[in-house]
Amino acid sequence: MVFPVYHVFADIAEWKDGKVVSSRSTEPLAVETLVITTEGTLHLLAANLTPEPRQLTLDAFTAGEVTRRRLNAETADRAAFNSGNFRTQAERMTIDGSLHLTLAPFEVVRLDGPRRKMSAGMLGSQ
Repeated sequence: MVFPVYHVFADIAEWKDGKVVSSRSTEPLAVETLVITTEGTLHLLAANLTPEPRQLTLDAFTAGEVTRRRLNAETADRAAFNSGNFRTQAERMTIDGSLHLTLAPFEVVRLDGPRRKMSAGMLGSQ
């Protein structure tokens, strides 16, 4: 069995040669993000730090395919007891512009996709 934070550290370890991209949450006590780029691919971890669902809007990715892996109450058993399988599972999504997500309470989501040139204010939560 592994604790959920194992997956956060494992994700960060995968990107050890990447560069941290400045990101800003409009509500840093509710939602926090970590953005890293590696060779044209953007990797984003977003964490809901509250017991309530949170809305998240991201403008960091170009139009195209993005993969998403969610770590939340629904996926916690698989993440803990079958971590290898959990780490290979990702949902593919096609986006045209901004990406709107609802994060479950205390959820951590990983997104990977083509990088868009970022500017201040491109990450936000409601």
